[in-house]
Amino acid sequence: MRAYFVVALIFSTSTTALASDWRVAVIDNESQMGVSISFIDLETIERSGDEVRFEMDVRFGRPPGRWDGFRARIRAGCQTRRWETEGVALYRGDERMGEAVPVPEQDAAPDSNAYQVIEAVCAGHYHTGTVDPTLHARSVFEGR
Repeated sequence: MRAYFVVALIFSTSTTALASDWRVAVIDNESQMGVSISFIDLETIERSGDEVRFEMDVRFGRPPGRWDGFRARIRAGCQTRRWETEGVALYRGDERMGEAVPVPEQDAAPDSNAYQVIEAVCAGHYHTGTVDPTLHARSVFEGR
């Protein structure tokens, strides 16, 4: 189920914030793509009651193609653990490679990356201080 969140997001257009404060929210080992790292840009978090919107950058240790990650605008419910993408852009390093269609609203399974990301954003708990997603991912992947 963890891979589903990652794969589902791949099939979704994103805007990136001018100022950013990227933090590591989730590090996981995907069966098909190796280690994945999910970064959240704290500067983009918007809260309205139970709902949060934020920018997420995900990088893969074993990319499935020409791209090695994606950036997505996510809308999620902190209590409901339902989420959807409002857009996804595929990246190779810092180069934008293309876009994909949005993912419709769905439940985040308790064992999924989606659930872990929503939990981190809603609680404000991250693994790092401010990092550059591309450089941080590269250093993690090279160290494995």
